[in-house]
Amino acid sequence: MAFAMAAMGVLAAGNLHAQAWPSKPVRLIVPFPPGGPTDTLARQLAKQLGDVVSQPVLVENVAGANGAIGMAQVAKAKPDGYTLGLGSNGSQVVNPLLYTSLSYSPATDMTPISMVAEYVNVLVVNEGLPVHNVAELIRYAKANPGKVNYGSAGNGSSNHLGGFNFARMAGVQATHVPYRGSAPALVDLMAGNTTFMFDVMATSLPQVRAGKLRALATSGTTRSAQVPELGTIAESLPGFSSVGWFALFGPAGLPDDIVRQLSGVVGRIAQTPEIVAAFSKQGFDAVSSTPEQLRQRMADESKALKPIIKASGAKVD
Repeated sequence: MAFAMAAMGVLAAGNLHAQAWPSKPVRLIVPFPPGGPTDTLARQLAKQLGDVVSQPVLVENVAGANGAIGMAQVAKAKPDGYTLGLGSNGSQVVNPLLYTSLSYSPATDMTPISMVAEYVNVLVVNEGLPVHNVAELIRYAKANPGKVNYGSAGNGSSNHLGGFNFARMAGVQATHVPYRGSAPALVDLMAGNTTFMFDVMATSLPQVRAGKLRALATSGTTRSAQVPELGTIAESLPGFSSVGWFALFGPAGLPDDIVRQLSGVVGRIAQTPEIVAAFSKQGFDAVSSTPEQLRQRMADESKALKPIIKASGAKVD
């Protein structure tokens, strides 16, 4: 009997070891195209995550519909910790308010794990426009009703909603010009075909330094450490804020021990000088959070964005 009990103990220990997560490569779905700043961020995160958990974390780009296609795959995956997704405030907060029919619910079909990165947009204008700060842009818009417009990556994108809310809070008329992505919108701004645009630092600042665009301010609540010489829009337009983020998610029902392990790992990674520097080069700030903090942030932002999206009239069928 003693021998049998000892053998059972060995078997039980072996089963526990076999069930330990992760015991095979992990799939990280990135719902954006390869090659851009978000893809680079995801691959940097995946490498660090894989090093810590001692299994490869393989990035898979599943782009389309503002992140909806890729995150839908995450929502439908088996909740075993081997399929994760890098969601954004666009895919997790804006999409449910924007799409009349969405194949997943971030609130019920997914498990929040941890924040990964935050970023602010830069308000930029064509170098030839006779404005040098936010106050001058507002005065210019008021003096030229019907002649001011702004480009974006499309309806419901962060640069669309940022531009719309800026015009609304400033009390100016500004026509939204949607493009098929931020890149062509930025090209048209440099050509002088639009007046202003909100854009990420990674793509806008090189054009500012090349003298093709002029940066007026950043969209966060405090000045960005990456461009501290630029003031915030809120300094001229109190209450304005437009902050984007990326976070790690799994399917609903992901075991709590895996969630806590992943959240802790991301928290440690976010503090490493290597990741802080790598993210900064892409225009992002490395951050982390508890699952509860991430869920609450999503709820708070949904409440704040709902009236803005409704007022903008943005809808996707």
